[in-house]
Amino acid sequence: MRFSGSGCQPCRLARKKCDNTTPICRRCARNGRTCYGYRQAFSVLHDENIYASRHQKRPQGPRANAESSASLISTSLSRDLHSEAVAYFIHCHLDPTTNTPLMMGPPTKALLSNWNSSPVLELAASSTALVLFSRTKKYPPAAKLAFDSYQKSLTTLRTALSVPECIDIDACLLAVCLLGRYEDAVFTFDQGIGIPFEESMQNRRHLIGAIALLEYWVNCPSGTKVPTDTIKYARRTLRKAAIFGQIDLPDWLRDGALFGEQGIMRDLDRILFRAINVRSQLTSVSKWQPGSQLSCLETMSTLRAIQREISAIDMALIECRALHADISPCTQHTLAAHRVYSKQHFFHPRVYSHQSYAKAAHCAHCYGYRILVNHLLMCTLRLLATYSPFQPRNPLVECQHTIDYLTEELTSIIPFGLDRFKISDDPGLFGDHITIKSDEDRRLYVAELMTLPLLITSTSDSVRMEYTDWFRSQLGDTGRLLGYGIMESATSSSWPIQKY
Repeated sequence: MRFSGSGCQPCRLARKKCDNTTPICRRCARNGRTCYGYRQAFSVLHDENIYASRHQKRPQGPRANAESSASLISTSLSRDLHSEAVAYFIHCHLDPTTNTPLMMGPPTKALLSNWNSSPVLELAASSTALVLFSRTKKYPPAAKLAFDSYQKSLTTLRTALSVPECIDIDACLLAVCLLGRYEDAVFTFDQGIGIPFEESMQNRRHLIGAIALLEYWVNCPSGTKVPTDTIKYARRTLRKAAIFGQIDLPDWLRDGALFGEQGIMRDLDRILFRAINVRSQLTSVSKWQPGSQLSCLETMSTLRAIQREISAIDMALIECRALHADISPCTQHTLAAHRVYSKQHFFHPRVYSHQSYAKAAHCAHCYGYRILVNHLLMCTLRLLATYSPFQPRNPLVECQHTIDYLTEELTSIIPFGLDRFKISDDPGLFGDHITIKSDEDRRLYVAELMTLPLLITSTSDSVRMEYTDWFRSQLGDTGRLLGYGIMESATSSSWPIQKY
C-alpha cells in the first residue's frame, strides 16, 4: 500500500488516511492519540542519523557520552513549535469533559469547532498555546512566536470588530479571553511592586472588551438569544475579576439566567453578585474621610448595614451548600503518622478525596467564597472599631474563628483538587491507599480548577500567616505547572495583599 505524504504525523505513522482537519484531525481525536499537526513534529531519532544525513560532522576521538549525544540530538532536530504547542495546549490545558459545572477554562467544544472558521480565534489560541508551552517546557524560542501571534491577533481582532453586522460573537469572545490568559502568563507581580492588587492586573482592557461584546450580544436584535458555553464562560471570567475588584460590572450583567446559569450555579451566581456589590460599597466607605463627607453616626449606620448584608450572604452560602450537599460528599484519609509526608504539598496528615475533581473544586470554591465574605466582614468590623473604640471584640474573635475553620478545611481539599494524589487498591507509601502523583501524571485542567480559592486565600490579610504561606506555595507551584507567571510570583515579596 502506498500512502501520500500528506496528513498528520500519527496517521502517517499508522498508515491511515487523515481527514486533514485542524487543529487536530478527527481520527486522532476519536482514538485518543496526541495529534501534532501536519508538518514534521519533534520526534526522537537515532543519534547516528545526525551524521548519516551529513547534517553534522562526526566528532573525532572517543565516542561522546550519552548526555552529550542527547544534547546534540535536541539541538540539531527541527521542531514545528506551533503544532507541538497547539497539541500540548489542547490535550493538557483543555478539559475534555463537558459536564464540569465550574467551567474555569475555555469551553473545549466551542474552541475546537470555531478554530478553522475564525482567524482571530486561531491566532489568539496559538499565542496562548505557545506562551504556555514556552513557560512549562522551558523553551524560550516559543515565547517569541507567541508574542508575534499575540500582536497579529490584536490587529485581526480590531479588523473583525470594525464591521458590527459581521461580528462572530463566540469567536471574538473566546479570542478576547484567551488574550487575557496570554497576559496572565507573561505578567508577574515583580514587575509591579507597590501597585495595589486590583490595579495590577494587566488584562483589564481585555475584560472591558469582553463586556462590550456581551453588551452587543444582549442588545443585538437577532430574535431569540440562546446563551452558548462561550457566553457563559466569558461572563464567569468577568465575575471572577469583579470578585477581586479588578473591574466594575454593569447592572445588566447581573442576571445569571439571561446568560445561561441554571440550578445551583444560578443560586451561587446571585449570592456572588451580592458579595461583589458589598465589596464595592466597603471600598467606597473605606475612602471616606472623617467629617468631610458624612458624619460619624451616618458612617457607622452605613457600616452596620453592610455588616448585616455580609452576615446574610454568609448564611446564604451555607444554605446553598446544604441544599446541594449531594454534590460535594467527601472521604477523609489520614496520611501515616510514622511516615514522612511532604509538608510542601500537604498542610497536615488529614486529606479529603471526592467522587470527582469537579465536585472537589465546587467544595473548595464554596469554602473560598465563605473565606472572602468573612474577610469582608472582618474588614467591616475593623472599620467600625475605628469610629467607635468601644465596639465589643466578640464579633471579631468569632469571625476569625470562622476563617480559621474554613482555611483548615480548605487545606484538606486542596491536595486532591490539585491532582497531587490518587486512591489506589494497595496500601500506598503514605498509607490509607494514597499514591502520590508526579508532576508528569497530574492533569493541568484539573489543577486549574483550584486557582480561584488559592487566589482568595493567598491575598487575604484575614487568613493567618501559617495558612497564607502554604496557600501561596501551592499557588506558586500551580502557576509553574500551568505556565502562569502571575501565579508563579505568589511566593515573591511583591505579592500583593488586598484589604477590601
